[in-house]
Amino acid sequence: MSLEHNKTIVRRYQDAYNTGNFAALAEVVAADVLTPNIVSGLPSQRARLKEKIQAARPLPDALKQKALEALARLPDGDALCHGDFHPDNIVLSQHGPVVLDWVDASSGHPLADVARTALLMQHAALPPHMPGRRLIQAGRRLWYALYLRHYSRLRSLLPREVEAWMLPIAAARLSEGIAEEKGQLLALVWKSL
Repeated sequence: MSLEHNKTIVRRYQDAYNTGNFAALAEVVAADVLTPNIVSGLPSQRARLKEKIQAARPLPDALKQKALEALARLPDGDALCHGDFHPDNIVLSQHGPVVLDWVDASSGHPLADVARTALLMQHAALPPHMPGRRLIQAGRRLWYALYLRHYSRLRSLLPREVEAWMLPIAAARLSEGIAEEKGQLLALVWKSL
């Protein structure tokens, strides 16, 4: 593939993202990429979440324990999970969308991935003086709504099933040390108790 071809793919993705024209992208990705596949040989999603919760320095020990207890009550799984799925990890190729950045891939429950995506789309920090910040936030909300709607068409999905994952997912996100998100994530952990 030529450099010019790669630039064209990236430009198409950026244009779709910047204009908010990503309904089709969300549909294709939800249908073709996120249909859970059973996998073996990948790290355990549950074990990774547990490690991240235990490493979350801003989280008091009592809240870590609550998050770990919530995680233990949630269903396990053996589906391929991305671990960091959001629009910046998707590019459009001539053959359709390609999901990038599989470094956090694991074997686990697909709703944990949905909850992580929800957290990122609704709570991930943007630089305060970033040009187009409000447009990006609106685009995130729209993309997530479309993603969730199309995902729900593939799988029976109740909002409370995603919400049940929010406590351990938010607690684990605190281990990433993003100072701008600390207060909001702690509030989300408290709210999820």
